[in-house]
Amino acid sequence: MPTKNTIRRHYLIIRRILRNDYPSKHILLEYMKQYDVEVGERTFQRDLAEIRSNFDIEIIYDEKKNGYFAQTDSTLELDKLLYFIGLAESSDIALSTMRDKNRLLQYLAVSPDPRAKGWNISGGC
Repeated sequence: MPTKNTIRRHYLIIRRILRNDYPSKHILLEYMKQYDVEVGERTFQRDLAEIRSNFDIEIIYDEKKNGYFAQTDSTLELDKLLYFIGLAESSDIALSTMRDKNRLLQYLAVSPDPRAKGWNISGGC
Protein backbone atom coordinates (compact mmCIF):
# COMPACT_ATOMS: atom_id res chain seq x y z
CA MET A 1 0.00 0.00 0.00
CA PRO A 2 1.42 3.38 -0.94
CA THR A 3 2.40 5.72 1.84
CA LYS A 4 1.15 9.29 2.03
CA ASN A 5 4.56 10.45 0.79
CA THR A 6 4.28 8.20 -2.26
CA ILE A 7 0.75 9.41 -2.97
CA ARG A 8 1.92 13.01 -2.69
CA ARG A 9 4.80 12.40 -5.10
CA HIS A 10 2.52 10.68 -7.61
CA TYR A 11 0.00 13.52 -7.33
CA LEU A 12 2.67 16.16 -7.94
CA ILE A 13 4.19 14.30 -10.90
CA ILE A 14 0.83 13.73 -12.58
CA ARG A 15 -0.36 17.28 -11.91
CA ARG A 16 2.80 18.80 -13.39
CA ILE A 17 2.84 16.53 -16.44
CA LEU A 18 -0.80 17.35 -17.20
CA ARG A 19 0.16 20.94 -17.97
CA ASN A 20 1.12 19.44 -21.35
CA ASP A 21 4.37 21.40 -21.73
CA TYR A 22 6.67 18.35 -21.72
CA PRO A 23 8.56 18.94 -18.46
CA SER A 24 12.03 17.41 -18.17
CA LYS A 25 13.07 15.26 -15.24
CA HIS A 26 14.93 18.27 -13.83
CA ILE A 27 11.81 20.45 -14.04
CA LEU A 28 9.68 17.75 -12.40
CA LEU A 29 12.17 17.30 -9.55
CA GLU A 30 12.37 21.08 -9.04
CA TYR A 31 8.58 21.30 -9.07
CA MET A 32 8.40 18.66 -6.35
CA LYS A 33 11.00 20.56 -4.29
CA GLN A 34 8.67 23.57 -4.28
CA TYR A 35 6.33 21.37 -2.24
CA ASP A 36 9.09 20.11 0.06
CA VAL A 37 9.36 16.77 -1.72
CA GLU A 38 12.89 15.74 -2.63
CA VAL A 39 13.69 12.40 -4.23
CA GLY A 40 16.59 10.84 -6.04
CA GLU A 41 16.64 9.66 -9.62
CA ARG A 42 15.90 6.03 -8.72
CA THR A 43 12.85 6.96 -6.64
CA PHE A 44 11.64 9.20 -9.46
CA GLN A 45 11.91 6.30 -11.94
CA ARG A 46 10.10 3.99 -9.51
CA ASP A 47 7.35 6.58 -9.12
CA LEU A 48 6.85 6.74 -12.89
CA ALA A 49 6.63 2.94 -13.03
CA GLU A 50 4.14 2.88 -10.13
CA ILE A 51 1.98 5.57 -11.77
CA ARG A 52 1.90 3.47 -14.95
CA SER A 53 1.05 0.33 -13.02
CA ASN A 54 -1.35 1.65 -10.37
CA PHE A 55 -3.21 4.32 -12.33
CA ASP A 56 -2.87 2.99 -15.88
CA ILE A 57 -1.37 6.29 -17.02
CA GLU A 58 1.33 5.90 -19.61
CA ILE A 59 3.99 8.50 -18.87
CA ILE A 60 6.28 8.70 -21.86
CA TYR A 61 9.52 10.55 -22.42
CA ASP A 62 9.61 12.43 -25.74
CA GLU A 63 13.24 12.75 -26.85
CA LYS A 64 12.46 15.44 -29.43
CA LYS A 65 10.80 17.67 -26.84
CA ASN A 66 13.13 16.55 -24.05
CA GLY A 67 10.28 15.98 -21.63
CA TYR A 68 7.46 13.80 -20.35
CA PHE A 69 3.81 13.61 -21.32
CA ALA A 70 0.86 11.47 -20.27
CA GLN A 71 -0.78 9.28 -22.85
CA THR A 72 -4.28 8.22 -21.99
CA ASP A 73 -7.60 7.62 -23.70
CA SER A 74 -9.47 10.18 -21.65
CA THR A 75 -8.35 13.50 -20.21
CA LEU A 76 -11.57 13.60 -18.19
CA GLU A 77 -10.55 10.38 -16.44
CA LEU A 78 -7.16 11.92 -15.59
CA ASP A 79 -8.85 15.01 -14.19
CA LYS A 80 -11.07 12.84 -11.97
CA LEU A 81 -8.09 10.76 -10.86
CA LEU A 82 -6.04 13.85 -10.08
CA TYR A 83 -8.93 15.32 -8.10
CA PHE A 84 -9.29 12.09 -6.12
CA ILE A 85 -5.56 11.83 -5.37
CA GLY A 86 -5.49 15.48 -4.32
CA LEU A 87 -8.51 14.95 -2.09
CA ALA A 88 -6.89 11.90 -0.49
CA GLU A 89 -3.68 13.83 0.10
CA SER A 90 -5.49 16.86 1.50
CA SER A 91 -7.62 14.83 3.86
CA ASP A 92 -4.57 12.97 5.14
CA ILE A 93 -2.72 16.24 5.73
CA ALA A 94 -5.70 17.71 7.56
CA LEU A 95 -6.11 14.66 9.74
CA SER A 96 -2.39 14.39 10.49
CA THR A 97 -2.44 17.90 11.94
CA MET A 98 -5.14 17.06 14.44
CA ARG A 99 -4.05 15.80 17.83
CA ASP A 100 -6.64 13.08 18.27
CA LYS A 101 -7.53 12.01 14.78
CA ASN A 102 -8.69 8.53 15.84
CA ARG A 103 -11.37 10.04 18.05
CA LEU A 104 -12.40 12.38 15.24
CA LEU A 105 -12.62 9.59 12.67
CA GLN A 106 -15.48 7.94 14.53
CA TYR A 107 -17.61 10.97 13.64
CA LEU A 108 -16.64 11.20 9.97
CA ALA A 109 -18.35 9.41 7.13
CA VAL A 110 -18.30 9.87 3.39
CA SER A 111 -21.48 9.49 1.39
CA PRO A 112 -21.66 9.15 -2.39
CA ASP A 113 -25.09 10.83 -2.21
CA PRO A 114 -24.65 14.55 -3.05
CA ARG A 115 -27.82 15.32 -1.07
CA ALA A 116 -26.29 13.96 2.14
CA LYS A 117 -25.87 16.50 4.90
CA GLY A 118 -23.90 16.37 8.11
CA TRP A 119 -25.34 15.70 11.52
CA ASN A 120 -24.43 17.73 14.52
CA ILE A 121 -23.24 15.97 17.66
CA SER A 122 -26.62 16.35 19.37
CA GLY A 123 -28.16 14.16 16.63
CA GLY A 124 -30.14 16.70 14.61
CA CYS A 125 -29.73 17.76 11.00
